[in-house]
Amino acid sequence: MPPAVAKLVDAYLEYRAGQAGVSVDQLTGPLFVTLAGERIDRHEVARFVRRLAKAAGMPNWQKITPHSCRHAWNTIARANGADLEDRQRAMGHADPRTTQRYDRDRDSLDRDPSWLVAAATFGT
Repeated sequence: MPPAVAKLVDAYLEYRAGQAGVSVDQLTGPLFVTLAGERIDRHEVARFVRRLAKAAGMPNWQKITPHSCRHAWNTIARANGADLEDRQRAMGHADPRTTQRYDRDRDSLDRDPSWLVAAATFGT
């Protein structure tokens, strides 16, 4: 787990422990729970993601799903230099073509090799 994510999880667990009146090491049960302390299900996660998307002012927030986050993760990882094999392994895909379909930026002209060569050749 990246340190920045670990820090957020630690803060969440400290909050939960405080709400329960126990120390973090005394917490039991699932990692993520509802306000009632029950295990969250996929429907609760979907509602949470949509609430965040709406609060962020994202267009079409009603259509944002947890699976949209996988697409965004893959696109961001690729844009920041993660190679296909590493992204494929992280996403648990058997076929690299599946991972490639997750890249939301794959049709961007800024990524097209012809545009890249022209920019390098003509300085535009």
